Parts: sequence; C-alpha cells; structure tokens
Amino acid sequence: MPTTLLVEKLLECQELEQLYDCLPPGEEQASVARRLADANQIIEYLRERYIALNGARPAVASLGGGKPSPIDVEYTRAEMAKLDTGALLRYGHVLRWVCTAEADLAPDHTLEVNEALLVEARREWRRRFSGRVNEDSV
Repeated sequence: MPTTLLVEKLLECQELEQLYDCLPPGEEQASVARRLADANQIIEYLRERYIALNGARPAVASLGGGKPSPIDVEYTRAEMAKLDTGALLRYGHVLRWVCTAEADLAPDHTLEVNEALLVEARREWRRRFSGRVNEDSV
C-alpha cells in the first residue's frame, strides 16, 4: 500500500496518543500534547484539502471501455478478499485519498494503478456489504 502523508500523520497521532496516556503529568506530557495538536491540525488541513479536491475529480466507478487493467486483477481480488473488514476499509480510504488529493505525489503507483486498485477495493467491499447501510463506505 502506498504511504501517504495522511497515513503517516494518522499513525503518528495514534502513537502520540498512546505515549501521552503512558506519561505522568508534567513537561514531557505537555510536549507530547503539543505535538499531537500539531499533527491533528495537519490532518484537518489534509481533510479540507481532500474535500476541496474531491469535488474537482469525477468519481472512480470502473475502468471499463475495453481498456486492459494496469494491475493483476485476479491477484488483487484474492489479496483483498484476505483483508479483514477494518483493513479493507482503511485501504479503500487511503486509495480514495491517493486518487484525489495526492494523485501527483504517490511515487509507488501511477494514478491509473491506484484507480484500478480502488475499483477492486470497492468491488470487494460491496461484495461483503451489498444492501447494507455501509455499502458505499469505500
């Protein structure tokens, strides 16, 4: 999975929250609290950027059009089928982020590859949750 600034900041926040909970009150805990607040501001900025950019690009529905897929579809489907629900949801959200907000910043894959992966993540999600309220969560 490509690493993005969003993923890095979310992981950093998780680690800082765990560290904050382990520290006794004092200067070191206050320093961690400031770092956590800074990371949360960055996440909020990225969220706003995502919302602004998400409206500018059409939604990725499928590749279609007789175009060959830039990924090994069967392998990708098998790998996604192995993911637990939480991992699939996170993976889908990261792919959606990469396809909109960081399309030009993802060195691991081209936009076309990320869009193909997102199509497959959505297909797997809908296979699991068809007809339920959370069907369109990815």
